[in-house]
Formats: sequence, structure tokens, C-alpha cells
Amino acid sequence: MSIIVKNSELSKDNIEILNKLLELEVYAPQAFRISRILKELNSLIEDKNKTENNILYKWAEKDEQGNLIVPTNEKGEQVKGAVSIKNPDGFTKEMEDFMSVENKLNADKLDFDKLGLENKTFKVEDIAKIDFLFV
Repeated sequence: MSIIVKNSELSKDNIEILNKLLELEVYAPQAFRISRILKELNSLIEDKNKTENNILYKWAEKDEQGNLIVPTNEKGEQVKGAVSIKNPDGFTKEMEDFMSVENKLNADKLDFDKLGLENKTFKVEDIAKIDFLFV
């Protein structure tokens, strides 16, 4: 069964968790498969981040020089990490549509029981972030 992952599920966390998994001395054939999946996920995450930035830039308000306008709070201070959006509904719709896009990885799902982790511990919250990889 192929691995299908939505853009909304892709993040740097996926890569960090898979690297942690590999550090636990996973059974060699599964480790090889995970390393192949890692390469593909890295590429997808890079492309996803670029597209997110393009969507943000498209909908953000800009000054005369093309710089993003940062909103200010009631004290007149710039809101760190925020930008003014010229059409919040349009931005939200496009971003939601983009996040719902499904990507098919060139790999079959992994069987967690075949990873060889019987005597290892792994955080449930970490596994939950990469559950799309498992049967």
C-alpha cells in the first residue's frame, strides 16, 4: 500500500522523528526504506515551504518597495512574526486548498512491528506525527 501524505501533515518534525527512529538501530531492511522515505519527504517539505511562502507573499499587503507590511498592536508596536493580509478569506481558502493536497510517496507503508524496536521506547506523540507511514 502506497504512502499518501497531505501537505498539512508535512513538517520538519517528520524528518527529526524519522532520524530519531533510525538512531534506535532499526532492522536494516526497514532502515533502508526509511532513509529512502526521508529523502523524498525532505524534497516534499522544501517544495511545500516554498509554496507556502509564495501564497503568503501573494496575499500579503506590501509597501511601495514590495516589502511585507507588518501590523501593529494597540501600542503601535509591530507584531513580531505577523504580516497584514489584504484578503484574509482568499488567503485562507488558497492555503486550505493547498494544505489538503495529497502526495503519493514512491514507497509502501511500513509495518511498525517489523522495525525491530521490541526493547526500545518511542514517544507516542512522535509516532502520531508520522503515522501516515505505517500500515
